[in-house]
Amino acid sequence: MGPDALRKPYYTKGASPLSWAVAVIAPIVAIAVSAASVGASVLPFLVVSCVAGIVFGTLVFYYLSPNWAKVALAVVFFGGMAALSLSGSRWLGGMPVGLLGSITGAILGAHLRYFTDHRHARRPNRGAATLLVQWSNGRKEYEEREATAESLEEKIISLDGKTATIVSALRGPARMDFCGDARGAMVVFYNPDTTDEGHWSFLASPGVVGPSLDVVIGDLKGSYARRETTTLEPALVAARRFASAGDADSSLSWKTSPDVLDRRPLPM
Repeated sequence: MGPDALRKPYYTKGASPLSWAVAVIAPIVAIAVSAASVGASVLPFLVVSCVAGIVFGTLVFYYLSPNWAKVALAVVFFGGMAALSLSGSRWLGGMPVGLLGSITGAILGAHLRYFTDHRHARRPNRGAATLLVQWSNGRKEYEEREATAESLEEKIISLDGKTATIVSALRGPARMDFCGDARGAMVVFYNPDTTDEGHWSFLASPGVVGPSLDVVIGDLKGSYARRETTTLEPALVAARRFASAGDADSSLSWKTSPDVLDRRPLPM
């Protein structure tokens, strides 16, 4: 079956309790401080600015990619600062309140986007004997159902570390992600059962030392220790085994730990 276009995922984890606490408390404190310093008459304006910021941040971080969302936030910040400066100092308190509101909205939007992509990626209807391959090319993502081992290898070899940085193979509850540059450093993640976040592992290179390497994964660039990276040939060995049996090749070195999920900036 030919490739189907997919919605581009947002590479983030859900917001932490601390993030939520800061996101909720900061705008409230800003409104109180601004109202106390400028006057209670501007309180409605401050509340409207905060709500508008929350709505804006939620929408852009839910619907846009991370980089474009940050650009939109910066444009609104500097544009709003210039516009509000023409309105007199009496109204300048609305600018930081609106900005804090947009940060709250950004956390909310990223949180919602994470769980949307989290549900989308699980695909409970894929058969245990069926290989599903997903890959990216620039701003678009594709998938091939009932893929072959040869097709999976082709996608991995095509990784260039720029526009093509992710190939994911799914079989039953198992998943293996091939990330980076086929001509340089790669990171391979594996989980035999994606319903359990504690089972993630990476293809390790034991005994390899040296400075950390930057690996581009989607919209993000991560720094990985040499032992956390691999090269094309071991990645292809892992791919062939996964395509045929749906598990990890035992001849390779796999490192499993609770923090692997934090090092994997991809949806489940």
